[in-house]
Amino acid sequence: MEEADELVTRGLRQQFQALQEEQQQRRRERMALGGCRRERDTDTPAQREEDLGLQLVAAQTHSSTDISKR
Repeated sequence: MEEADELVTRGLRQQFQALQEEQQQRRRERMALGGCRRERDTDTPAQREEDLGLQLVAAQTHSSTDISKR
């Protein structure tokens, strides 16, 4: 029984760590794109997805204008 508890605990720790790493990556991506808006606890996944989508469009637009200037 203790082994099962240990496996569950280890799995939960790994999931939590993966979520933390994902959040840190999102923050790094936002900062790289110049977006310093902090993620609020009240943001829905749809709002976060929309923000990331807008940032992606901005990044693509910016990179395509950089290429055309060369």
